[in-house]
Amino acid sequence: MTILIQDKSYHPYLPGWKLARLSIPELMQQNPADSIFGVLVSREQGQSLIWALEDEIGQLPERTLIGIDLAGVSSMDIETWQNIGPNLCERITLGELGYDKRLEYLVGESSWLANDLQWAFERAANNDPNKTSNKAAIVPATEKGYCGLLAPIYADALEMVNMHGSLSSLELYSRLQRHYNLAPAHADRCMFVLNQLGLLYRYSAISRPEFSYDLGARGYALNVPEEAFRNTPE
Repeated sequence: MTILIQDKSYHPYLPGWKLARLSIPELMQQNPADSIFGVLVSREQGQSLIWALEDEIGQLPERTLIGIDLAGVSSMDIETWQNIGPNLCERITLGELGYDKRLEYLVGESSWLANDLQWAFERAANNDPNKTSNKAAIVPATEKGYCGLLAPIYADALEMVNMHGSLSSLELYSRLQRHYNLAPAHADRCMFVLNQLGLLYRYSAISRPEFSYDLGARGYALNVPEEAFRNTPE
């Protein structure tokens, strides 16, 4: 298994954050099932794959953006997509596999991988007992920059932060108010929710565990081009 991570592989917007790449085909090397289209991941192999991913992610240092590289995969069953997509994202953002780690999915030119990931997040949103419509993950190769479902104001807020690299709550408010009738605190709420989803990183000097509005908070773009992971020397 190859993890691409070096001291010089820093995130372009987040000081101190590093980049790492975990390749699904490489994780499957011990028991591959190849086709002319790539690696087939059966339902039986899916659980072993998740365990391997959890082990590798757990060993990575805090403040790491992890590129889950799906390039070279031809198909996975629904349960594996659920576990590798929405379920793993939620566990990462909850800190179950280490403090301040986030996921990005690399799909290369394989549009069907993005489609399968999109469907996994749609299913997760539709089956959520809390009836939330916001479940998504970073996928820079897609037109929107993510796969999943987001309410329009969250999608617009994410696009603005990604476009500028970082924005404060007030800077985001000044842009959102051109299209939405909202208070300044609502802009920070957008960043808070997007941070909970793992789509951006929100920094606030307020250390209270419960949510408090902070108009001085700043949101940082997490997503980086796939080439930043693939061109990192081993």
